[in-house]
Amino acid sequence: MVTRKGFLEGTTRPTEVTCVEHDRL
Repeated sequence: MVTRKGFLEGTTRPTEVTCVEHDRL
């Protein structure tokens, strides 16, 4: 599970950003 922390570090990991955005939906 990707937490909000992963969103900040998502800049380096686009894969985690997608998970965070998907969670928002």
